[in-house]
Amino acid sequence: MKKILITGLIVLFFILPTFAYAVNTESNTNAIKIKQPISGDNQTTLAIQQIHGGPWGIISATWVNNGSTTAYDVFWKMIVTGGFYGNINRSEAWGAIYTPPHSLTYFTLHRIYGLGKITIVIVVRALNAPEVSKTATAVIIGPFIYVEK
Repeated sequence: MKKILITGLIVLFFILPTFAYAVNTESNTNAIKIKQPISGDNQTTLAIQQIHGGPWGIISATWVNNGSTTAYDVFWKMIVTGGFYGNINRSEAWGAIYTPPHSLTYFTLHRIYGLGKITIVIVVRALNAPEVSKTATAVIIGPFIYVEK
């Protein structure tokens, strides 16, 4: 009985998993190999609406899907650089599988401290939308950030 149990465990844990790697993925027609931008009727438009600074080292921004179709594989990032001697260099990126039409997305970057003038760059792109970016300048004094209009 122990031999059968040990043989079964060996087959289960060592032999069967090797068959999972022998599958040919070339024949799978549903697999997406390279993500290409979608064109035609499925195109949508993205827009960056606002960039705000505030107390306690917080920078916030909003972007919207202005199109009438859903945006797929959406990626957005915020890059903050500058300050005296260029000592501020922060960035963060976010993503979503899809964003419905006319939906607003709000995001923040926290704990930015320093002194001087900084540059804030927001970039938003999707698989079925052209990349959009917006740049703003701001003044930072300690944890207080004032974005110039």
